[in-house]
Amino acid sequence: MTTWLQRQEALEREVQHGDGQDEDGESADQDEDQDEGDSDEDSESDDVAGVGESQPPPDDEDVKALRQLVNSNVARAYYVPLTPTARQVSLSTLTSSYGTPDFHQELNDFLRDYRPGAPLATEFSTFDLYHSLGLLLPPNIHISNEKRICRLRAAPAVPRINDKKAVAARFDCGLFIDDDALYRARGGLEGLRPGQVRAIFRLPDWMGGSEPLLYVNWFRPFRTPDTITGLPPTSHSTRVRRRNATVVSIRDLVRTCHLMPKFGAEDLGVVDSWMLKDPDSDILDEPNMTFLLNRYYDFHTFYLLSQ
Repeated sequence: MTTWLQRQEALEREVQHGDGQDEDGESADQDEDQDEGDSDEDSESDDVAGVGESQPPPDDEDVKALRQLVNSNVARAYYVPLTPTARQVSLSTLTSSYGTPDFHQELNDFLRDYRPGAPLATEFSTFDLYHSLGLLLPPNIHISNEKRICRLRAAPAVPRINDKKAVAARFDCGLFIDDDALYRARGGLEGLRPGQVRAIFRLPDWMGGSEPLLYVNWFRPFRTPDTITGLPPTSHSTRVRRRNATVVSIRDLVRTCHLMPKFGAEDLGVVDSWMLKDPDSDILDEPNMTFLLNRYYDFHTFYLLSQ
């Protein structure tokens, strides 16, 4: 009887999820393609995959690590490739290609706060970077009993080289723990805050490098859900008229999320100014835009906001 009730509840949530996508007029992957500059080959199934559905890296050691992650007994975990995507990246490249103007200052602030006594970065320091990471999602009785891995990317643009077409930059957003006690007590979005990951990196050995760190551009905590869409809004977080950004531990990242621009009558001026810019510019960088958390991005997000 319990199993039958769980199946009925799962069916009801699937219907609600599908209805929400129909009302939006687009699927989650279409939103992602248009709003976050995804390539045509990317799809939502590339971001959240079950066991056997993902496309693991070609390295046998990476495949083995992914399998160990999925088969582990932990509820939350992360995965980065064993080999960095880019090695010995300078501060100037981090600023110009990854959009991290305050990287040097924020990294040293992080080290002073959380690793006192550790050597600080200098203007000549270089770092190994990863262009993606995997996050373990717990099993969900409304989907399957299998754990799933969602993928977050932080990759700069790649120019056209000979016959290879150019690849647009992609810097995904995620939900981070802002108040651990509140998040553990209430769950859902309580205690979480959205941010855009601009760099996934490790400290060099001489700085005591261990687990990966993230450079994050912050959005404000979610406000009361929009009266029309029912989606929680947010906007850029600023500090002294600059984008608020910090370096955080990868352990603060809970999962990926999709922030889509709010195209209301009051937002037309902001949209018009963005459309006049470089067509490759990211709308997530627009300072005066309001963004909505897309609950229909995938079923895990839908379930998170339905509790």
